[in-house]
Order: sequence, then C-alpha cells, then structure tokens
Amino acid sequence: MTRAPAPAAVLAVPAALDGLAAYAAFTYPRYRPLLGPGTVPDHTLPQADACFAVTAADGQGRPLGLALAARTAPREGRLLSILVAAPWRRQGLGRRLLAAIETAAAHRGLDLLTAYYNDGLKGRPALEALLAAAAWSPPQTHEVRLFGRASFPARAEPDWRPFLRRVEAQGYSHSLYAERTPADEAAVQALCASDRVEPRLRPADWLVRPADPRVSILIRRHGAVAGWVLGEPGQDFDGIHYTLGYVLPSLRRAGWLIRGLWEVVRLQAAAYGPDHLAVYETNGENTPMIRVMLERLSPYAERIDAQRVSRKPLAP
Repeated sequence: MTRAPAPAAVLAVPAALDGLAAYAAFTYPRYRPLLGPGTVPDHTLPQADACFAVTAADGQGRPLGLALAARTAPREGRLLSILVAAPWRRQGLGRRLLAAIETAAAHRGLDLLTAYYNDGLKGRPALEALLAAAAWSPPQTHEVRLFGRASFPARAEPDWRPFLRRVEAQGYSHSLYAERTPADEAAVQALCASDRVEPRLRPADWLVRPADPRVSILIRRHGAVAGWVLGEPGQDFDGIHYTLGYVLPSLRRAGWLIRGLWEVVRLQAAAYGPDHLAVYETNGENTPMIRVMLERLSPYAERIDAQRVSRKPLAP
C-alpha cells in the first residue's frame, strides 16, 4: 500500500474551536465537547476560549490529525492531546503538529507547555518518543492513583481494628465538611494562612465547590480542625474521586490521613453502595504516601497507576 507523503498535509490554526467537530476522533472523549458550539459544563476542563488547536487535513479537507492545547496560567499552557490518523503516522506529521502547537502557544505569550498522560496510555511509547525528539523534558511521576471499591473499609476493618482504635485514642473524630461552622471555616483559613499547609493541599474554592457533601469531611483532633478530605463525582467513571487530603504534619506519621480516607470511603459505601468506585491520588513527590498506598492500601485496590508529566520552555 502506497502512502501519501506527509508534507501534503495542510496545517492550520483555527481562530476558534467551535467548528472542529470533524476532528473529535483525534482527541480524548472528555475533550470532545471543546470542539463544538456552546459552553463546557465540566469544571475540570478549560473553557473553550482558553483553548487553541492546530489541525492537519489532506488536500480535500479531510481531517488527518489534531493538536489541542489550553492556557492554564497567564504564561503557561497544557498540551491536552495530539493524534495523527494511523495511515499518516511515522511520516513526520506528528512532529509538524507538535512544532506548530508550540509556535501557536508562544504567539499567545506562553513561556511553558506541559503534557500529562497516564502510564497506561496505549500510545505512551510513541508520545514519549515524539516529545523527546522535540526536546521536551524527560517524563517524571506527577501523581499516583489508587482505584478500589467502597467495600474497602468493611474488608479492611478486621485487620485494621488495632490501628483504628489507636488513632481514636489520640483524639480522632470527624464531621462533614458541608456542615462546618463559621468557627470551623475560620480554623481552616487560619491553617491555610500558616506554613503548616502546603499550597497544593489548601481547600481552594474550585475544589470545594464540586465536593460531594456526603463524603467530604473535616478531620478533628480533640474537636479542633486538624485536616480534611474532599471527594467529588468522577469525571470519567461512576464513583468518587478524592482530590484533596490533608492532616497536620504532626499527625501524618501516625496515620491520621489514612484513617480519614477509611472514613470517607465508609461514608461512600453507605451513600452509594459497596461496589461504588473510589479513586484516591497523591502527588508524585509524596513518597511516604505512595509507600503507604503500595504497602497498606494495595491489597484492597483494583489497580494503581501513575500520571506522568513532561514540560518544554518555549522560545520567545
């Protein structure tokens, strides 16, 4: 079979995304709403006016590939996806698309592009080779995620009972985050204003708004606010995604965050049933928590995976 040469593909940078429905097959399902008219209700997606794309088509205008990106900060952006039609791969079209989306990002005043992808991505080797050839940084672990069922607390309790009782004896209790009082909110804000809460672990409004009130909690020590766990409905699965977990540094080695996770998943089972999916993630630099996930939680998990990250500074 003779393939058309890749240089015959025509690249374009459309002014808007709302006319790109024909390119929907060239990005992930969760990003496809960005390519049609109307607003995007998913709070985890960038708004369409923050996104930009480079398209590839043949001489008759038939789609051959798409690179999709979004501004995520005044000077930073994210490569959301890049895909080329199978007959046109290994001919340089992917490299052309990547170079063009980098140029488009630089023209928009961006200094940095970042790409995130799952380590189970089917095309991971090809994507990593493409990024490496374009001088992107070597991939690093960004997040580690654990997937399991809400039946986990009931299954773990016989083995975990001594641990649960030990944390209770240290003054552990919890309450629903949605039922926090003005005094509780003031305590949360005071903690966040201190150096005891890392910026990435603070309950910002964009994390609190989608939180499921039935499974999000404040963790207390002798009644005082000592941490929190927030969960929200999964975007790509029927379950709860626990996006934020924090306890005071002095309580971490004692397992208080694990106790909080045990409690929220127990609440999840009561609200949605034991087969409801629970997903917890932690930062790739949080090696103590990753070790706990691998050693303590993995026996009750269905799978554990990692999200990788690669970056490229853009020339002005």
